[in-house]
Amino acid sequence: MTKSNFWLLVKTNLRGAFDIRRYKKKKAALTSFITFFVLMGFLYLFLSTIVNFTMFMQVKETGGNYNDAVIIACGYCAMITFSTSIFRAKGIFNGNDYEMLKALPIKNRSIIASKIFSMYIVEVVYSLVILLPNMIFAVSFTGNSIYILYGILVILFVPCFPIMLATLISSILTLLIDGSRFASIINVLAYLVLMLVCILFSMLQSSNHLASVAGLFRYVNPSLIFFDMALNGKYLYLSFFILINILITVFTIIFIARIYDLGHRIADINTKTKRQIKYKKKKGLKALMSIEYKKIFSSKLYLLNSISGGIASIAVIASMFFTLGSLEGDMSVLKDYTYMFSLLPMFFSSIAVPSTSTFSYEGKKIWLLKALPVDAKKVFKAKILVSISLSCVANIIGMVLLGICLKASWFDWLVIVFLNVSYLILCNIIGLAVNSKFYRFDWTEEREIFKNSASVLISTLVGFLIEIAVALSLILLGILNKWLGFITTTALILFPAYFVYYYLIKNSANILTKME
Repeated sequence: MTKSNFWLLVKTNLRGAFDIRRYKKKKAALTSFITFFVLMGFLYLFLSTIVNFTMFMQVKETGGNYNDAVIIACGYCAMITFSTSIFRAKGIFNGNDYEMLKALPIKNRSIIASKIFSMYIVEVVYSLVILLPNMIFAVSFTGNSIYILYGILVILFVPCFPIMLATLISSILTLLIDGSRFASIINVLAYLVLMLVCILFSMLQSSNHLASVAGLFRYVNPSLIFFDMALNGKYLYLSFFILINILITVFTIIFIARIYDLGHRIADINTKTKRQIKYKKKKGLKALMSIEYKKIFSSKLYLLNSISGGIASIAVIASMFFTLGSLEGDMSVLKDYTYMFSLLPMFFSSIAVPSTSTFSYEGKKIWLLKALPVDAKKVFKAKILVSISLSCVANIIGMVLLGICLKASWFDWLVIVFLNVSYLILCNIIGLAVNSKFYRFDWTEEREIFKNSASVLISTLVGFLIEIAVALSLILLGILNKWLGFITTTALILFPAYFVYYYLIKNSANILTKME
């Protein structure tokens, strides 16, 4: 296969990875899609910069080794790469391009190489977000320009091992069991492990144990053991670091190429079996969710309104980060009540809730939604799931930033994450309920349904009232006993969420029929 064909395959794989083709003829949707990803990229870069700055400042204050901060960043990068790659790797055997590729005069090895290289390019971009700020701070704090070379090498080679590991695991699962299904499960478990590592890191950071964290992270990616030796002056081991990552990449390509045909035959059998059993059940909900996402990404105002609360939360928490840095001694008296700061992101969660406009956005074309040959329950479920997923994107970044800023304990993390995610779910369910009653289809400009509608105002007011009750419960009962405050507050959020959701789903057909 010529080089031009190889790059053509890589280009095709990248387009499929980001699903750009669906927006090809819709410039407004493509602009919103790109804007969303660029905005999220800047948010993650901002979060990464703050986390890296915190690590280097702590190393400076404790007189530790700056190399520990570099190793920790590399370990985080490896874990994030694995958690994102395990889901993409299933596309090697579960993609829809197998028949087309086999009809071309292209070797299996070249096909696999192009697919893995496409994954590698995406993961290198993620690595930049984490490791570029780390490299800049390493050079600034040490005054040694050799960290520029180190930074370039880790950006290029740290993703190799986790990508290959994810690919091998996905391949083995495909041969033994249904890889598509279990890849998703492993992906979720990997994110949970990553969250636990963030909590552990925050706890050890508050105890000045960065060296211990770095010691653990050396084994997250075994090649980091050699890189750590190179950081300590044994520069020959830098070649081992590079060589190991290249060798495992070559081995993975050769191994997967040998089982490529067998893997696809097994994947096809599993796919056909699942389609016969679950086709009707899954198609409706997935199709509806896809439609909802397309609507949001085709509207800049809808998209920005969906994530504006989370962005405001990040901005306030970031400013608080720098303020608390100068008041660290005075803040020690509030250490036992750190978890109460979980109320801060909640305030912004109720400002912009996507579900408060989801029915109104249908406009005069609401009849199209009502005419869809799907169960009304799935319509409501799709709108709730899409609204919650969009709300969580920026808000989760704010939660992680808040936990790191406050050097949260494991209980603080539990309260911050669990209460805020629960509150996001409640806000979106209430928003959908309010909008199903106070809808507006006669709008002429989008801003009318996002800024000046009764649905938005009512759901925001209800959200604030609930937050007041939540705050009173968490603070007053928390003073008596923090577990009592947490459990009672959780019940105060989840019980209304369940009952409102149950009402909506049970009466979804009647509610949708009455809309006109």
